Amino acid sequence: MDSSIVEIATRKDKNLVLDVLGCGYLNMGNNEVYSKTLKDRFILFCVTSENVLFEGNEYNARIMQGETCVAFPFQSFQIKAEAKNSTLYWIEFAGFKIDIYLARGNIYRWNPKIENDQKGFLPKSLIEIYQRSQKLPNRYCTILSIFYSMFSYLIEINNSMFRVDIRNNAAYIVSETLEKVIDNLTKAISIDDLAEQFCLNRRQLSQAYRNAIGMTPKKFFILYRIQKACNLLRTSDDTIANIALKVGYSDQYNFSKAFRKVTGLTTLQYRRGANWEPEIDCEIVFEKLTNSVRYIHPN
Repeated sequence: MDSSIVEIATRKDKNLVLDVLGCGYLNMGNNEVYSKTLKDRFILFCVTSENVLFEGNEYNARIMQGETCVAFPFQSFQIKAEAKNSTLYWIEFAGFKIDIYLARGNIYRWNPKIENDQKGFLPKSLIEIYQRSQKLPNRYCTILSIFYSMFSYLIEINNSMFRVDIRNNAAYIVSETLEKVIDNLTKAISIDDLAEQFCLNRRQLSQAYRNAIGMTPKKFFILYRIQKACNLLRTSDDTIANIALKVGYSDQYNFSKAFRKVTGLTTLQYRRGANWEPEIDCEIVFEKLTNSVRYIHPN
C-alpha cells in the first residue's frame, strides 16, 4: 500500500480565517465624495475606471484605475471621484489574523495600497465576487473560495515578511510579538513558537528585533520580566516566589539567578533600596513601537 500524509496545521489558532460580510460597487460623478467610518471590519476596494482620492486617518493618496486598497478597522476615510465616471468594486470582511496576513503582503494601515498586481488579478476577482453574489445557491462558498485565492495571490506577489531584510516591517513584528508576551507574562513562551504564530522563523524574528530595538528577543523578554519584577519588589510585599511566578519563572531559584545576572543585585538588596539602572526602559520601548506603527487595537 502506498500512502502519503501532509500535515497542514497543528493548531487551529494560527491561520487566517475570513468572513465575508458584503460586497458591491460604487459609481461616482466628478467631485462626489463617499465617506465611511469602520468599526470591527475591513474593506478592500479596487478602482475600475478613472482615478479617486483616498483620505484616511493615516494614509492619503490617489488610487489609480486598476489599483486596489484596504481600509482598516477603527478608521474613518473618504473617497473623492476625480472624473465623471469613477467606479469602485468592494468587499467588506472580518475574521482572524487578517492584519498579520496583510502584513505578509506588505499591507498596513499607513501603507494600504496593494502594489505589484501587474496582471490585474485582484480587480478581476472583486468583480467576479460581485457577480457571483447575485447567483444562488452556494454563493457564499464560491465567494470565500475566490477571496482566499486573493489573499494567497497578495502574499505571493509581495511577500515582505520572508525577506532577510525586514526593516520595513520590524517595528510592526516586534510590537505584535511583544503584545503577545506581555499578555501572557506569567507563562514561559518559546521564541520558536512565538515566531511560528506570526508566520516567521526564529532567525527572521531575531532580525526584526535587532532592526527595531537593537537586541535579540530573548534578551528583551528577560529584561522586560526583570523590570516588572523590580516594580513588584518595590511596590508590594509579595514573596519572591510569587513574584517569580507573576513574571513567568516557574521557580524562585531560576528567577533569583536571572535577576542577579541582569541587575548585579540580589532580590533582597533591590527590595531594600539598592539602585539599578537598566540599559533601556522596556515599557517606553513598547509604547514607542506601538505608536510608530500607529496600530489601533480594538476595544
